[in-house]
Amino acid sequence: MTSIELNDLRTLYDREGQNTVQAIAQGLYGTNQMEKNTAIAAAYVLYKIVTVDFPANAAGDVKSFCESVGADEKRKRFLERHIGNVWQGVTWQGVICRQQRYKPELLKAVILFYEDNRDKRFGGEIKTPESISRLAHRLLDLPDNEVVTDLGFVVDAYMRRHDAAFLFDSGTDDAEIAAMRLEISECSAEPGQYGYVYSSRPLDLRFPRAPQKAMDPATKPISDWQFNTVIADLLRQDGRGVVVMANDSMGNWQEKHDFIQKGYLKAVIALPEKMFDNIGIPTTMLVIDKQGKTGAMFVDATETYTSGRRNKFSDKHIDQIVAAVRSETKGISTLALQNDIAAHNYAINPARYLMEPFAVGSISLGDVMESITRGAPLKPWELDELIAEEKTDNRYLTPANIRDGQVDRDLRSLEGIRPDLRKYCLPDRALVLSKNGMPFKVAVVEVPANQTTVANGNLYIIRIDESKANPYFVKAFLESEKGSAMLKSRAVGAVLPTISIADLKEIQIPDVPIDKQNEYERAYKKTIEKIAEYQRLQQEARKALDDVYADIVP
Repeated sequence: MTSIELNDLRTLYDREGQNTVQAIAQGLYGTNQMEKNTAIAAAYVLYKIVTVDFPANAAGDVKSFCESVGADEKRKRFLERHIGNVWQGVTWQGVICRQQRYKPELLKAVILFYEDNRDKRFGGEIKTPESISRLAHRLLDLPDNEVVTDLGFVVDAYMRRHDAAFLFDSGTDDAEIAAMRLEISECSAEPGQYGYVYSSRPLDLRFPRAPQKAMDPATKPISDWQFNTVIADLLRQDGRGVVVMANDSMGNWQEKHDFIQKGYLKAVIALPEKMFDNIGIPTTMLVIDKQGKTGAMFVDATETYTSGRRNKFSDKHIDQIVAAVRSETKGISTLALQNDIAAHNYAINPARYLMEPFAVGSISLGDVMESITRGAPLKPWELDELIAEEKTDNRYLTPANIRDGQVDRDLRSLEGIRPDLRKYCLPDRALVLSKNGMPFKVAVVEVPANQTTVANGNLYIIRIDESKANPYFVKAFLESEKGSAMLKSRAVGAVLPTISIADLKEIQIPDVPIDKQNEYERAYKKTIEKIAEYQRLQQEARKALDDVYADIVP
């Protein structure tokens, strides 16, 4: 099947597919709905009956049907699981006669493209927004005689055929559907067959709620980078692909290293949030080719959109993004060579490459640290046993206790400090930083000599070498626009962004003389005292106003 034929079938499915599925459901069950596997199994049987010349009684049972069409044991088990319960009570030829709409091409379209979107917990089709499709089309830059192919199911089948690691066991329904679609489409799952490809994995894919068995190499979760590598393998040497992936797939995978080192990465475009229906996670678009690139263009398009319930790109925005991919644009795109990408540990968040250098020079945060550790990994029941009802000199600090860069005055008290928790006690003037969630919270904790404060496990405890840097100055930088952007650019995870110790150490801070940093601390503390005084006066004024009202209305 050619790309044009495949796209024609997609158009046919969009126009008539749902009505056909409902007609099949009526013919088999007398209802209007079927779950995905049942619909595809039924459509497959009907397709074979209307396209294969075999005796009428050959569809009398699943076994005879499979023998007639040359289906293997896995296909037989799949059909038995999903339509075996109605097989004996159905005359398939009768179903076809009652429904004249069962044209071979329409049944083929249902097999290839039907997804049951009623339950998103287990993944499913998320329709690509129209403006993202337009951007992808522009980036593919198609010649007049070419078309774009969406190879989702072909990639799936390719992985299974070549024994790549994948999400579901090879004996499951998903594997069988992939094989069935490959058979029906007559598409090639061999390398080098496709010119221009758009594809993406389901952004909300989840494991089914089934007993978890020990993962072996043949059943471990597949990374998006394996998926991207297969897209590259399927491309012709002169081909090009566009892939959309969730940002939580941007982590430090070995497959990503190999992909970049092979020169497959042409461009990385950070997309705005809330572009897709049903999900609000941030996403990234990759442009892939096989021209042996020695670097890639990194584009930050996160602020380039028209705001709405779902954000979208205008034609002007698409023009700007395409221009930024083709040539460096100040503040939006930059070209990074492979050695630059390797120096960033193969991170592909565009914001990391677009950071302007400090005019005063810089030094890494790791170079000014004496130590960095995580707080106490206490389980809820352990904490319940330690919490004191009365105030004590032992305190417990959580990220929730950090507001506007300051630590609450009244922290929860602990009955005592267990010996195993001593290593999680804060030193005086420790810098604490939340390890996940954005914006990241940061504070300097001054611990009186008569008190002990234990940090929560969601906090990093950082001891600064004060001969090199002032903790209050470091805090100020991390809270600044540039510092916040650096933290964000190193965070991994779409739902709960997390920053690692290794990435934290790499953050560059301004290399300012220590006496200037100490001067900042003095100014900061004076300002905090003024703020506290204003808050006290505000509270007194509110109380005085309440007293006036109480005098008027006793």
